[in-house]
Amino acid sequence: MSGSVKVSPSRQLARYSRSSDAPTSPTVSATRTTTFVGQALLWTLEKALGRAFTPELRHAWTTVYTLVATTMQEAASEVAVPVYARA
Repeated sequence: MSGSVKVSPSRQLARYSRSSDAPTSPTVSATRTTTFVGQALLWTLEKALGRAFTPELRHAWTTVYTLVATTMQEAASEVAVPVYARA
């Protein structure tokens, strides 16, 4: 057994969001968060489906997630959010 422990993408996202390395720019933060969420989605599907999670299915999920995430990011960039409303 290897000495390293593999951490799920969702745990990586949680650790990153609490770290001092997390970006303060909403655009950078959204892009990085989207990447982590996509990785977490694929990891979860792989663990849940096992051998049924074929390369073709991975490609299909990646394509759909990329489309949804890109659409959301583009729409968000068109909306001005007051500074006081940002978390």
